[in-house]
Amino acid sequence: MIQAVFERKPDFRLRDVVIETVIRLLKEEYEQFLSSPCDSYEFIEKNSKSMLMDEKNGVFYCMLVTGEGYRDGVLVEAEGYPYARYASYVPDATALCYDSLSRVNGILAKAVEEIVEEGTNKTTTGNWMTDRSKVETLLGEGQSENPRLWKLLQDMLRERQEVSLVDCVEEGFDIYYYLDFCPNYIPEEGEAAVQEAGADVKSPRLKDILCTHWENIHLVHTEVDNVPHTIAELDSGTLTEAGKKVWADVLNAKVERVYQGLYGLQMELSGVKPGRLEAFSGMLGGYCSEQEYETWVNEPERETVSPQLNNS
Repeated sequence: MIQAVFERKPDFRLRDVVIETVIRLLKEEYEQFLSSPCDSYEFIEKNSKSMLMDEKNGVFYCMLVTGEGYRDGVLVEAEGYPYARYASYVPDATALCYDSLSRVNGILAKAVEEIVEEGTNKTTTGNWMTDRSKVETLLGEGQSENPRLWKLLQDMLRERQEVSLVDCVEEGFDIYYYLDFCPNYIPEEGEAAVQEAGADVKSPRLKDILCTHWENIHLVHTEVDNVPHTIAELDSGTLTEAGKKVWADVLNAKVERVYQGLYGLQMELSGVKPGRLEAFSGMLGGYCSEQEYETWVNEPERETVSPQLNNS
C-alpha cells in the first residue's frame, strides 16, 4: 500500500524538475513537515538559494525532502522563502535519489511485464517455463549474471496477481499461473477427450481417490529416487476451489500404486513435475505465506463435543 494525493477534477500540469539537494529528516521531523508544510523550517531556509524556477525553460530546481522510515518524499521549490511555497508529494521518492536505482527498477518492471504476458498467453496448462536465455536478454548485458537481480525478479513475479507459484531453476523461471488469467487454458474436459481417443486411462488420478481420508501419506515420484514428501492429512475437502485450481497438475497426477514402503504408506505418482510434489507437501505443511495458505487450504472442521450428563 502507498500513500497518494488525490485532487477533485484534477488538471495535471507536469513540470521538468532537477533535484539539487536531498534532505533526510528524522521520523518525527518529517511527519511534522508533512502535516504543516507551510510552516517555516530552518532546513528550507538554509537551502533556499538552490531552489528556483528557470523562467527561460520552465525547469524547477528543487529540494527533495525524505524521512526516516518513509519511502515517499516531497519536492520543494521555496522561491527564497523558508517554507514549501511550491511542493509536490512523490510516492517511492527514494528511487529519485539514485539514477542507477531508477534504471534498474525500470528494467525489472519491464521484464516482469513481458514474462507474465508471454506466460499467461502461451500456456495451455497454467504452467510456463520462461527460458534463462530470455531472462538474460530482458535483464541486459552486465546485469544478467547478477544473482541478486534474479532473486529480486523472482520476488516481483510472486507479487503479481496472475502468479500462484514461481521457482528459479537451472532452465529459467518455472511459473504457475492462476487459470483465470490463462485465456488458452485447455480444461479437464479437453484432457478427457484426449484420453478417450486412446490415452491410458487405467491409472486413477490423485483427485479420484481423495474420497478417502488419507493420513500420514508419503508421496513419491516414479522418476525420482528421493525421500518421500509427507502429508499429514489429505482428502477431497482439504483444498479450497482456488487451491484446486492452483494445484490442478498435482491433483491430476496418475496414481501408479499405493503400498507399504520404508517410510510407511507410500503413493507413487507420475505425470507431474517432481518439484511440484515437494512444493505441494511443503504448502500443506505451512511452508508458504499465510495469505496463500488461507486461500488454498480449508480450515479443518472442529469436532462437536457431545453434551455430558452430570451424575453427581
